[in-house]
Amino acid sequence: MIIKNDQFDDELVQNFFPEAYCFKPMKIANFPNTRGITLEDLATSDDYYATEKIDGSWYALNITENYKYLFGRTISRKNGLPVEKGANVPHILEAFKDFPKNTIIIGEIYTGDRTQTSKDTVSIMGSLPKRAIKLQEERGKLHFYIHDMILLNGKDLTEEKAIDRYLALSKLYKTYHLDKYDFIELAQIIETNNALEAAAEIIARGGEGVVLKKKDYPYEYNKRPAYSSVKIKKADTVDVVCMGFEDPTKEYNGKETSDYLMNIKTGEKIIRGKHSELNLLEDAMNNVEDFIEITKPFYYGWKTAIKIGLYKDGELVSIGTVSSGLTDFYREDFAKNPQKYIGQVIECECMELKDGSLRHPIFKRFREDKNAEECKYEEIFK
Repeated sequence: MIIKNDQFDDELVQNFFPEAYCFKPMKIANFPNTRGITLEDLATSDDYYATEKIDGSWYALNITENYKYLFGRTISRKNGLPVEKGANVPHILEAFKDFPKNTIIIGEIYTGDRTQTSKDTVSIMGSLPKRAIKLQEERGKLHFYIHDMILLNGKDLTEEKAIDRYLALSKLYKTYHLDKYDFIELAQIIETNNALEAAAEIIARGGEGVVLKKKDYPYEYNKRPAYSSVKIKKADTVDVVCMGFEDPTKEYNGKETSDYLMNIKTGEKIIRGKHSELNLLEDAMNNVEDFIEITKPFYYGWKTAIKIGLYKDGELVSIGTVSSGLTDFYREDFAKNPQKYIGQVIECECMELKDGSLRHPIFKRFREDKNAEECKYEEIFK
């Protein structure tokens, strides 16, 4: 045993798992919504860093002098110790064959498909090794999404800052070239000024959300300290009414070069790389000052957001817009057939209900089974 605490009897641990260290994991908190602190405060704070949250199963990889163990959070009824599942994923253990001894890495085992859930992972990890390997041959290898490290070369890192533990893990990931394995993933820090927006984008594409970690916080076994780490994921499902649509943004302000251009003098629009009978592309290249980069929706004349509302005292009132989750099919059809959708009920997911509006709403579907008049303000914002 390398580091000590009173969670499990060390003699019992050594009888079943020589050289191993077993512990109960630190837990991620839901937003506590107390003390006058808002989720927006944390999501925009420099005191936190954000990584994508994966809907898999928590595991700790314990690399000892002579063994490798993969312990889950579930406690075995047979011996009262964390269940060990390394034999289910031998490819993951093999990937760490040259890693420093006496090291413990924490992460999520998942299917590799971020739109799937922990149930898909458990269907494999909950099997006996022979069946688990067979299932992976059929479905694909399970992935290990690593995000923390509490022991390195026998040094206890639990009192170190969360950001320092992450940076040390990131360095090892590069040093030992773990990126050559598509099934070993390092959680990436999301560069954003607002983690709420990042979570909304991730959820819109079928992901779970994000985790905010306080940069200076230590690792505390078997605790769920408020504000140390916070989950931001879909919180509410709300039915609202389509009131109309918003026009697209004209000028493109993205980091990459836009393929869509417009002549500011004539209004002619072109796509880079496509032949034009009017030789507009050649003209654009010779007279750059006459052209601006525009967005794809503006080029095609699509609509990019739905105006949404609820019935309040019998009157339909606006509560904002929703754009996340919309496909190009809908953006185009909204422009061509607006009356087909206006007055219809929409199911949205959102981060938070606040001040008569939906925080970072995400479009899910139109509901033909519900009348617009049933979408009442008083029932949503109680």
